[in-house]
Amino acid sequence: MWRLLLFVCTFYSTVSFGQVNLVLNPSFEDYYLCPTGLGQIKQAKFWTGFDTTGASDCWPTYCNSCSSSNACSVPRSWYYFQNPHGGNAMILSQLYVDSSLPNIALLGYLKGKLTKPLIKNVNYCVSFFVNLAEFAKYAIKNIGAYLDDGSIDTVKGCVLPGGKFIPQIQNTSGFLTDTANWVKIEASFVAKGGERYITIGNFLDVAHTPNIVLPDNGRNDNGEIALYLIDDVSVIESGIKADAGPDTHVAEDSAFIGRPPEVGLECTWAV
Repeated sequence: MWRLLLFVCTFYSTVSFGQVNLVLNPSFEDYYLCPTGLGQIKQAKFWTGFDTTGASDCWPTYCNSCSSSNACSVPRSWYYFQNPHGGNAMILSQLYVDSSLPNIALLGYLKGKLTKPLIKNVNYCVSFFVNLAEFAKYAIKNIGAYLDDGSIDTVKGCVLPGGKFIPQIQNTSGFLTDTANWVKIEASFVAKGGERYITIGNFLDVAHTPNIVLPDNGRNDNGEIALYLIDDVSVIESGIKADAGPDTHVAEDSAFIGRPPEVGLECTWAV
């Protein structure tokens, strides 16, 4: 005898349930050319460093499984042994440098473009994943995301003016020391309106960045830096009715409720 189950879904989402992730190329899968070394973030479509001087010394590194370079190959390079959180690509960025070193200012900022400007007074959920590279000698906790209309591009060089740009999204889980697992940084904010870009990095200067020295792992003796991998960035409008899909008859089988999985569209359901 066939057993028929009728699912009538009238669920609504409670947190980050917009129609679509507004970040272009959110998991860095699309690229112009396969990366061949450090600092080649511009090979990932719609992504760059924010520095307008053209000096790639402070640009993040685009890492992809297509590369054979020891600097940016996946899953293993000089700096890490890690699979991307999803897909075949991820970003490597230097977010802290020992203050005694001459290249103290060389911090990386990852800047991406949104599909459309954010709407004034609308709440958005922002998330991304980070993982500490094994080469790092330090770990920090002040990793955040700043959304704006592109004015951050007025900054010259590889260091932000202290306190000028306050990230709306900030890690709150303490020092990010996990080299094995990806850690999700997520929070929501109300848009001022007109934000078209997202920038991810450490928005404190080196002198004021809380940090801890990591135990010797045999690889980080000379890595006088905090070096993090970044993947799967999302900006999603909150508070919109979730898509539960059509009513479904199930005969001794199962059915997927909702839209197919997509980067950044994880949901928590509530009646």
